[in-house]
Amino acid sequence: MKVEMDSLALDWPAKIGSLVVGAAAHGKNFTANQKVELLKHHQKFGKFLYRLIGISENGGNVALEASHMRRLPVVYAILQTFTKSQDASDTFWRQVRDGEGLRRSMPTYKLRNYLLTHNYGFGRGALGVKVSTFHEMTSKCITAWNAYRKGVATDLKYYISKEIPKSN
Repeated sequence: MKVEMDSLALDWPAKIGSLVVGAAAHGKNFTANQKVELLKHHQKFGKFLYRLIGISENGGNVALEASHMRRLPVVYAILQTFTKSQDASDTFWRQVRDGEGLRRSMPTYKLRNYLLTHNYGFGRGALGVKVSTFHEMTSKCITAWNAYRKGVATDLKYYISKEIPKSN
């Protein structure tokens, strides 16, 4: 990924580039040249993602505070919301990241709590952390986003037989 990013002179870490390509590719394999094209097409999103989960406003590292968001299903959901409304996406995901001023009834609170107690794929050795699938984690992210956009509460119900919801 570093080679592909260097070809575009992108200044984000390779992890951010990998997450951008993974979210944009959504499970498909791409050649190095195709990855460059995905990165080129999603540069604005990459910058947004880097600010959101890579560095803080004052240049400090937010990696630890955002570790619950540095997962492919979450980044895929972030991309879906970003394409709907960049401003609303920024506000929503910062609330999920930081958890400041949230009430228990808010979709961002419910999603943050879910992401802090669940991991994607394998448990990565963390005790007390439940494991979710890509489908489940992405579905819950989009369910929370849609409730946030409508201004309603949600309990993040998940149905394995249903498709991942479309973002509003």
